[in-house]
Amino acid sequence: MRMSNLNTWKDVQGRGKRVMARMARRILPKTTIRLSHVEPGVTLKVNLRRHVMFWSQGLARFEPSTVRAIRAAIGEGDQVLDVGANIGFFSTLLSRWVGDGGRVLAVEPEVENRGMLRGNLESNGCRNVTICECAVDATPGIAKFSIDAATGATGRLGADPTASELAVGTGKVQVVETRVETLDSLCEVYQVTPSFVKIDIEGDEIKALEGATRILRTARPVIVSELSGLGGSEVINLLSRENYQMWDLETSQRVGPDDRPFMIVAIPGEQEQGERAQKIKAAIGADASSTGPVTE
Repeated sequence: MRMSNLNTWKDVQGRGKRVMARMARRILPKTTIRLSHVEPGVTLKVNLRRHVMFWSQGLARFEPSTVRAIRAAIGEGDQVLDVGANIGFFSTLLSRWVGDGGRVLAVEPEVENRGMLRGNLESNGCRNVTICECAVDATPGIAKFSIDAATGATGRLGADPTASELAVGTGKVQVVETRVETLDSLCEVYQVTPSFVKIDIEGDEIKALEGATRILRTARPVIVSELSGLGGSEVINLLSRENYQMWDLETSQRVGPDDRPFMIVAIPGEQEQGERAQKIKAAIGADASSTGPVTE
């Protein structure tokens, strides 16, 4: 598919999701339902009004390329981070995949989402997951946190409306204060050396990575990250400087300096020919024989 057509299709999808979000906010009750997850035996409890993105298309159709990449990156006994855990879509899967000998740190600052996250972890017997009640940034402290007033399902640092809120357009801004830590400090406090990090925090991904210098240079985890907002190019530049090779999870193509993908998987350059990297590239349909950075 040509890139112009791909972007047009994304626009159509985006408009459809915005219409559905408006309808959900107006007519759906604040009730919960339990859905079967993509991993047999795992379920996810969702709120009909808050979590349209999960139930509207079914969990099996929610970010399937991301799920495949993460599954290929995880092994039993791994220590992993779920940054922007929301209600536990990925945390419940990560818990199962790392096994009893592994560990998951689930970072979620929003109170209601965190409550549902805790419930989903408990109902699935995820005893290897630790919930971190904070946001992440380049420096620790206390910060303002803007919650999507349309559904309450997402949020980001600062007092500006979230991308979801701007899309739905209620004209409201719900701002609270939250504790902020760096990923380096969380890993130190909880004594975690992550082999994998997932980041989805509504455009604040660059802030999270700026506070993760130590783990990027010593633990060298595989990273799956959304690149929303204006910080996407900064994320690509930062990871390139740290000798990471990146692939676009929507196109399976290697990411170059001028590309603007929505979701990426980043593999340390020195690990690219290893077994795990080959599994990841096979899972996303990337050319397993390609090596080296993209050049213009």
